[in-house]
Amino acid sequence: RAALGAGAGRLLTGALVRDGGVIHASLSLVDAGENRILWGTRQDGKDSEIPELAIAMAREVAVELGAPLPRLYDLPQNALAGSGIAASPLASAALGALQRNENPAALEATKRLVEEFPNEPEAQALRLQAVFAAWDHDRSAARRAELEKALAALERADPQHPAVEVSRAYVQSSEGLLREAIARFTGVLARSDLAPDFRADVLRLRGWNKNQTDDTAAALADLEEALRLSPVNAEIFT
Repeated sequence: RAALGAGAGRLLTGALVRDGGVIHASLSLVDAGENRILWGTRQDGKDSEIPELAIAMAREVAVELGAPLPRLYDLPQNALAGSGIAASPLASAALGALQRNENPAALEATKRLVEEFPNEPEAQALRLQAVFAAWDHDRSAARRAELEKALAALERADPQHPAVEVSRAYVQSSEGLLREAIARFTGVLARSDLAPDFRADVLRLRGWNKNQTDDTAAALADLEEALRLSPVNAEIFT
């Protein structure tokens, strides 16, 4: 009745149920006039996979409704599965090393990965993440030059990749240019092609910078929105 009152012929309903460590997510498309289910889908996953479930199911709905599917940029660990490098052992090795904070191993694996897939944006994005982690640990001139090289390589492979702007904003932040960094993060957040996990990470970084400028209320707002988008991202709490 509410849907009909609003002039809607279709109603999308859903449920999210936790069963131990498993999440059951379901969606149904209902004909509001005839009160019958037209289409439905269900997917299961772990708590940590809620953002991925949301993206996958939203894309299913878009296909069912005949809506166009824009590209969504995600964090490298999420984007890896659907990329052209997913089957490469080097990609798995790089991701594992990054998750374990093993910078030398990540640098070596991503160096070989981009040699094998020089035009694959996700390979360059993974390389950038490894180089960035090494620079963040050792902010020497040599590491900075390596970082600029990785940024340029990703920009060549995909001029629109938001990781380039996010990285440059972080560098500005490390140099004390907090307001410039906030403006750059804000520019990235204005985009409509960010997956929830990626958007949450940018909000986390912008919130940290806002807190450093004593804009506590705005910082908390960013962090609360980041948690809403990616509730299992432990870095948001730190």
